Amino acid sequence: MLDNGLAIVTPTYNRADLLTRLYDSLKKQTNKNFVWYIVDDGSVDKTSEVVENLKRENQVKIVYTKKTNGGKHTAINVALNLIEEAFLVIVDSDDFLKENAVEIILNDLNRISDNEFCGIGYLKEDTNGKITGRKYTQDQKIDTFVNERYNNNTYGDKCEVFKTEILKKFPFPEIEGENFVSESTVWCKMSGEYKMLFLNKAIYICEYQDGGLSDGVHKRLFKNPKGAALCYKELSKKGFKFKIRVKYTIAYIVYSLAAGYTFKEIKQNHLENRILINLLYLPAKLYYKKLAKKYAGV
Repeated sequence: MLDNGLAIVTPTYNRADLLTRLYDSLKKQTNKNFVWYIVDDGSVDKTSEVVENLKRENQVKIVYTKKTNGGKHTAINVALNLIEEAFLVIVDSDDFLKENAVEIILNDLNRISDNEFCGIGYLKEDTNGKITGRKYTQDQKIDTFVNERYNNNTYGDKCEVFKTEILKKFPFPEIEGENFVSESTVWCKMSGEYKMLFLNKAIYICEYQDGGLSDGVHKRLFKNPKGAALCYKELSKKGFKFKIRVKYTIAYIVYSLAAGYTFKEIKQNHLENRILINLLYLPAKLYYKKLAKKYAGV
């Protein structure tokens, strides 16, 4: 039986200089019923030394583990094998939480006790207090991740809290030679079975860093084309609005081509969408050539 409480998961890579800021926000939490899981994705800076110093303060319960570099998604998989708490939230090492974030989360969790729920969606804001992207279409809305985030075009980074036992059923795919798989790949796949509670409360503060995951998106996807194709395969399935399926079918074809798949393999890998693939293959191939020339030097 999982313990009550919250796991705060921080995958990190060479962010020793920023971890202390996140730690300070956790140290100030009005509710301390959480464990901070730091998964060091092969850092070569002083991350391990910084974490040891923080642990010695004994202000926050910290579980630290280091792994070979493989990308944020692989670090999340490692964390899932360690977590004993019933709920988790991912907080990047260059971000931090408002001082009452844990208290808000723990107070809201009784609202998703039913088995149909996988988690809660909150808002993020930048360091100037501006909400990232759009607010949810309705406060306290109950819907699937796909409907609220994609079909309703609620764009921008958000903060999601998930039930640990459910997320463990949907591990991130790990692809040899690649180090990036978008979180949307898993969140959308999980969405098919579960609903979420969406709350227009900002509990998370983000500050994007040069070289972070939001930096140089197209270049990153061309370096990780199989992972990108998996993501866009998920985003072009039934359940999404037709115009979204068209958009992401093109993206699926583009990154499948970047991964070296043939036309036949592209269809076989996504049989549900083979009609759209047939219709969109030629324009997608032209778009691939344009993007590849710009971002992959092909």
